[in-house]
Amino acid sequence: MQTVITLLTDFGLYDGYVAAMKGVIYDECRDYKENLIIVDITHNIPQGDIKEAGYILSEVYPYFPIDTLHLVIVDPGVGSSRAILYAECKRGRFMLPDNGILSFLHQEDLSNLKVWELPLPKISRDISNTFHGRDIFAPWAAAIALDQVVKLIIKTDWKRLEIPQPVRKDKLIEGEIIRIDHFGNLISNIPKIWFDDLDLKRIHGRIKDKEFSEIYPFYMSAPDKNLFALFGSHGCLELAMNQRNAALESGLKRGDKLSINIECEVD
Repeated sequence: MQTVITLLTDFGLYDGYVAAMKGVIYDECRDYKENLIIVDITHNIPQGDIKEAGYILSEVYPYFPIDTLHLVIVDPGVGSSRAILYAECKRGRFMLPDNGILSFLHQEDLSNLKVWELPLPKISRDISNTFHGRDIFAPWAAAIALDQVVKLIIKTDWKRLEIPQPVRKDKLIEGEIIRIDHFGNLISNIPKIWFDDLDLKRIHGRIKDKEFSEIYPFYMSAPDKNLFALFGSHGCLELAMNQRNAALESGLKRGDKLSINIECEVD
């Protein structure tokens, strides 16, 4: 039986931090390593950007096997008294600092989430105050992979963040840009399912001083140079430019509010 562990960090790839973590996990699982798969989700999260980490985690974890262990180490509070959490839901297992990232799991998973606080692991070397990824997260990940975790105390007061929610009222939909991907596409929190029961005739979208009036089916179907809307693979409305970086060219950024007025017939 294979065990999948994913890594999502803000470590980057210039230093050896990611490799050190993997080294500890493989060393602790040396007699089991043939059955261990470590997957890098990304290590390019902007430094300390908890929201970016949370949104990327929310996009990715549903596609992994349900017993996957997701290590999320974006940890501005490393070395402080913040807790380290282990959590389980129907679609995955998670190990991460208690800084709010768990709040980004999908609502159906939050509703059945169980959370524990992890104590310091038993290791032979000193624990660095600046590298808990290597000295705490990695040994615990190995222990979980080997089913060596002892009984833990459930933690109910883990930190929760307020996640921006879109609003739909009659013909007006309001949301905001929650992240910008590598291509400069501006991903909103407005779900595609809100449009599934609408026979769209025309929309009037606005974000700051920019306007858009049509939802296109894919990137190349839109006119060059114009900001346009489409539904991305994440299941939400996004704004893009055909073969251009929409974020750079428009100056729009995460947190910018957008609104869509719809002239349509409801099925």
